[in-house]
Amino acid sequence: MCVMGMQVSATNVLVDLSELDRADNTADLRQQGWSVAGIMNEINMARYLVLEVEGEGDNGDGFGGIYFIFQGKDGGDPPTVEVGMGASWIERLLNGGWTSFPREDGKTVSIAIDINNVLEGEYNDFIRCTGWARIIIGYYGSSTAFEGLGLTNAYLVDNIEKPADAVDFATGYGFIFEGSVGGEVQPKEKENLPIGNDSDLNAGWGGSSYEAATKTITFTSDWTGRGWGWWTKDWSTYIQVVVEIEPTDATTKLVVEYADGSENDPEVYAQAGETLLVVNLDPAKKNAIKQVYLQRETAGGIVLVEAYFTTKSVTTNISDVANSSSVAYYVGNTLFLNGFGDVQIYNINGSTLLTKQNVSSVDLSALGKGVYIAKTIVNGQAQVVKILK
Repeated sequence: MCVMGMQVSATNVLVDLSELDRADNTADLRQQGWSVAGIMNEINMARYLVLEVEGEGDNGDGFGGIYFIFQGKDGGDPPTVEVGMGASWIERLLNGGWTSFPREDGKTVSIAIDINNVLEGEYNDFIRCTGWARIIIGYYGSSTAFEGLGLTNAYLVDNIEKPADAVDFATGYGFIFEGSVGGEVQPKEKENLPIGNDSDLNAGWGGSSYEAATKTITFTSDWTGRGWGWWTKDWSTYIQVVVEIEPTDATTKLVVEYADGSENDPEVYAQAGETLLVVNLDPAKKNAIKQVYLQRETAGGIVLVEAYFTTKSVTTNISDVANSSSVAYYVGNTLFLNGFGDVQIYNINGSTLLTKQNVSSVDLSALGKGVYIAKTIVNGQAQVVKILK
């Protein structure tokens, strides 16, 4: 056996479940667990759910039947995915009814549950349950589930170096070993927002829709919305939300709505042709975000490249885009105007190279390397933009 207190290597501890809301069955505390709708990205990345238990629990010789119970639904209205909902849930007997494994005071034993295997055919649907979901551990001794097990910690981890003397479950749902996974939850530089399923962008209105095969949001009218919703979720680890899109022919807006109903201030826009939108999260409110969504100025499509929360600052390299207050700005060989207006392009010697009227953008890719001056007027407001190619 392993020595008492041994730590087994886990590649990365993704989530400490003690930080989640509890979801016990109040009618039978031999079934206890957690609300997990807000961590489906981590469940998707995890290989194991590890229960760390200590002491004799309800039996010093081992464990009786341990059950993994789960249910949930997506955030659609009405939901398109429901797993074990209504009056039922889905449960799996993890260890076949009994597992011999010495337990004693001062000894930590870990129960590693193979997430993919235990969810079986419901895996793909369950990780889409971002509206409401819970995982419950059933353990039917004479006390509560967690007391009977002697539960001290529970983690999602992406992998474990399985000890040679671990005891496998006959069901294939995992194994038991002496020791702990050790370590603390490591903050990730970024956390991707899901875009791989049609239902991933579960928040929207006004005839908007999402097709995962092409990563396309379709809007049937002006300024409707489509994005990711959680009711409320703690994103306080991160400082920004970033969405990269393919170039479009219309203005796009990125909105973060907080649980109190307020939205990001200043507003964040990408003009036609721009591909990056970045919102700085409100430090006082980012622990309770309701939804993140995109809007389009006119009916049409937006093709997603990626979307994520990040712990590191991302800049758009476009000055004053965040509050969309500039009359004009230059990016990617294109001069963009915040509206329709007039443009004159001069070289460094003051010679006029180009004149455009009533335009919202000007393609400058034909200009050679050098320094140019753009004089722009939109709704009577003038701005001079220095362009370096």
